[in-house]
Amino acid sequence: MEETITWEDLPRFMTEIRARACALLKRERHTASLQTTELVDSAIARLAPVGEDWSEVTWQNPDHLLATVYQAMLWVLYDHARRRVAQKRDVRRTIRLEELQLHDLLRTVEEAPEQVVALVEAIKKLEQTHPEWAPVVQSRYLGLTIAEIAQDSGVSESTVTREWRQARLWLHKEVLQRLHEAES
Repeated sequence: MEETITWEDLPRFMTEIRARACALLKRERHTASLQTTELVDSAIARLAPVGEDWSEVTWQNPDHLLATVYQAMLWVLYDHARRRVAQKRDVRRTIRLEELQLHDLLRTVEEAPEQVVALVEAIKKLEQTHPEWAPVVQSRYLGLTIAEIAQDSGVSESTVTREWRQARLWLHKEVLQRLHEAES
C-alpha cells in the first residue's frame, strides 16, 4: 500500500515540483513573463482548499500529488493567458484552423493567449458533451503518452489513439468557433 501524502509532506516534494515547473517553462522560449517560483507558488496556492484546514487535505500517493500540482500549474498558465488576452483585446485577426498552436500550449500562452482561453472553455464543453473523451484529453495535455494513458485506464492504445484523434478534431473546431465568436 502506498503512503498517503499530507501538507506536512509537501516540502519533501518541492524539488520534484520545481523541476516539473522548470521543465514546463523551459519547453518554451517565450515565457519570460512567468518565472518558475511564481508558477510553483501560484499552483500550490490553488491547492489550498477554501474554507478548510490545510492539514485535512491529503493525496493518495506521491504520483497523485505531483499530477495535482502539475494540473494546477496548467491552470496558472491558463490564468496567465487570460490576463494576456485582456491586455490584447484590441488586436484581433481572423484565425484559420491550421494556425492554431494547441500542440504547444506554452508558446501559445505567450503568443496567442486567446487560443488557450478558448481551449480551456472548449475542454469544459467537451467534458459535458463527450465525457468519455475528457480523461484522454486531460491526460494528453498533462503530457502523458498514448501508452501511459492506455496503461493507466486499462484500455488498448488503439482505443486511446482513436479517442484522442476524435477529441482533438472536435476541440480544434470548437476552439476555432470560439475564436471567431470572440472576434465578432
